[in-house]
Amino acid sequence: MASSTRRRERMLQLESLEPRRALASVAGLLDTPPPVVRSVADTFGADESVSLQVGDAPQATQDVSGTGIRAIASSLDQRQAKNGEIYAAVSESGSSQIWAFTPDGSNRRQVTSKERDGLDRASHPSVSPDEMLIAFSGYIGKTADIYVVNTDGTNLRKLTSSKEGQYQVIPGFSPDGRLIAYESSRGEPSTDITHLRIIGVDGSGDRRLTPRTHGAYEDAGPKFSPRGDVILFASDRNNARGHHDLYTIKVDGSNLKRLTYGANNAYSRSWSPDGRRIVFNSQVGLNARDPGYGELRIIDADGRHQRTLTRFTRNLRFKPINPVPGKPPALRGDVTPAWSPDGKSVVLCGQSKRTGQYELFTIDLATKRRTQLTHSAPGTNHVSVAWSVLPTVGLSPA
Repeated sequence: MASSTRRRERMLQLESLEPRRALASVAGLLDTPPPVVRSVADTFGADESVSLQVGDAPQATQDVSGTGIRAIASSLDQRQAKNGEIYAAVSESGSSQIWAFTPDGSNRRQVTSKERDGLDRASHPSVSPDEMLIAFSGYIGKTADIYVVNTDGTNLRKLTSSKEGQYQVIPGFSPDGRLIAYESSRGEPSTDITHLRIIGVDGSGDRRLTPRTHGAYEDAGPKFSPRGDVILFASDRNNARGHHDLYTIKVDGSNLKRLTYGANNAYSRSWSPDGRRIVFNSQVGLNARDPGYGELRIIDADGRHQRTLTRFTRNLRFKPINPVPGKPPALRGDVTPAWSPDGKSVVLCGQSKRTGQYELFTIDLATKRRTQLTHSAPGTNHVSVAWSVLPTVGLSPA
C-alpha cells in the first residue's frame, strides 16, 4: 500500500508539473527548465517508470523512466546553454529596423527592411517560444500596428489595422506561442491614453484586457509570465502622468495587482525564465522637463525585495538622445532589459561610455560584470531588445 501511495503521489506531482511538456522537448516542440525536469526525475528510481499521456487522445501515452527524464533534463541543459538569438531594434539613417545577433553580439543579420517591407520603423521585437516568429511594432506615418514575421524576415503579416493616428504597439508572445498581448490606443481620445489587448497569432480573437476606469493613463508594454497565467505591464494609472509602476493582471482580465510604488518604469520589463523575478528599467530623476537617467532594478514576482542591478552615474555627462531623430522618446541611461533563457544574465540597451550611443550590453547576474556586445558606427543606436524565453511550468504568484 505504501508503494502504491508513493507512486500515486509521484503521478500527481508529474501531472501538476505538466510532464508532457518535458517529453515533447525531446522532439523540440516544447521546453521545460532542466531543474524542474530533474526534480521530477529525482522522485523515481533509475528503472522505475510511469505511463504518461503525451497527446490529446486517450491512447497517446508513453512510458518514461527516471533515467529517461534525467536524459531529457540533460538535453534541455544543452539547448538552454545556446541561449538562442538576441533581437534588437536598431536605429540608423532616420529609421529603425529589427536585427538579430548571437548572444556574444556577433553574426549580425537584418530581419525587417524599410525598402522590402514598406515600414518607416520597426521596433519592440518579441520572439515566439519556438523561435520561428518575431512580433513587433510597425510604423507607417502616424499609425502603428502589430506585425509578425518569420525570424529569417520572410512572410510578413499585419495583425491589427489602425486608423490614422492610432497606435497598436509593443507585442508580447504567450509561452505557447498562440497569443500576443499588446498596447493599444484604439477607441481612446489620444495616443498617450492606452489599454492592453490580446490577439491570436493568426489575427483572431482580438479583445480588450485591462479594464476601463476613470482618468487618463497609459497601460504599457505587456509581458506574459513564463507560465502564461498572468501578464506584467507598466501603467501610470493612479500616478502623475508619465510615472509608471508595475502591475500584473490575469489573462482573463481579472485580479489586477499593483507591484511597485515609485518605480518610474518607463522603458520595458522582463520576467526571469522561472517566473520568480522581474527586471525593469527605472528612470531616476524623471520629471516633466527631464527624462532622468535609466538604471535597472530586480524585484521578486510579488513586488517585494527590490534591488539595484545597474547604476548610471558615470555617464551623466551625456545628454538625452532621440535614437530616431525627431521621434520620442528621448533616452538616457540603461533601458529595455531582457532576461537570458538560461537565467544567468540580462541583456540591455545602454549608452556607451565612450560615445554615448546606445549599444547592446549584457550583465552577468552572478558577477555583475557588464560586457558591451556591439560597437556601432556613428549615428547608430540599439533601442529595444528581446531574448527568447523558454516556457516554464508551475504557477506564477497569485
